[in-house]
Amino acid sequence: MALLPSTPETVRFFFTEDEKALLIKRSRRAQNTGKSKIRPKLILRVLTDPKFWMLVSIESALQICLNTFSNFLPAILRGFGWSSIKSQLMTVIIYACAWVSILFWSRISDKIQRRGLVVLVNMSVAAIGYILLLTITGPSGRFASTCVLAIGIYPQIVITSVWLATMNVGYTYRASAVALANSISQAVAIAGNQAYVDPPLYRRGHAASLALVVFAAAMTGVLLFTLRHENRKKTREQWTEKSREMRKLTIDDIGNRHPDHFYCY
Repeated sequence: MALLPSTPETVRFFFTEDEKALLIKRSRRAQNTGKSKIRPKLILRVLTDPKFWMLVSIESALQICLNTFSNFLPAILRGFGWSSIKSQLMTVIIYACAWVSILFWSRISDKIQRRGLVVLVNMSVAAIGYILLLTITGPSGRFASTCVLAIGIYPQIVITSVWLATMNVGYTYRASAVALANSISQAVAIAGNQAYVDPPLYRRGHAASLALVVFAAAMTGVLLFTLRHENRKKTREQWTEKSREMRKLTIDDIGNRHPDHFYCY
């Protein structure tokens, strides 16, 4: 515990009182109460929440696509006849495209507060990348297609992680949802390597990845519909007797069920 960073309420060094006040204000805006206490029964509630599993399935599909880059990228680079050093250097182009895309789409998603819409747009870009990889055989075209794929895949990993954190509130709910989702999706991603067994074009692997992108897009649509439905239901029940009783409990006590928590989609 001594190695973990302090919360805004307990930080002691390197911040002025005004800076601490700003940190606490931002923390409250993110619906953190400042009370760090694990409630085991809420972990079970996370695991029985369909919305959690929807986002886990989306993130798992994206992690498979991301982690399989190393399966087909070397084959594309070898097609140019470059030395190993130059091949390593040229991969910078692909990851530079991913870096710019991450910054751009992260900014856009924060600005419009529409995580799901941004994810769907990037799904479309990723799908185009896989379609190009399935149809183009020349190394130059495949290299450009990989750049398109990186532009579409990499931002989604960041945005879905943020979406998961903002969708779940309360210390236990948020912490357990993020930790479990990352653990599950990373474990599932190992399976992606089994599809890339037909070099040098890896059509079987790309087709499987394209199917996962389509699946993740469909699941994103279902999740968006579910979150909008949940928000409308909370709006209708905002001032009922049940909601007034639930407000006697904190967000840390009941997590996403709190009547004043509305989902960002």
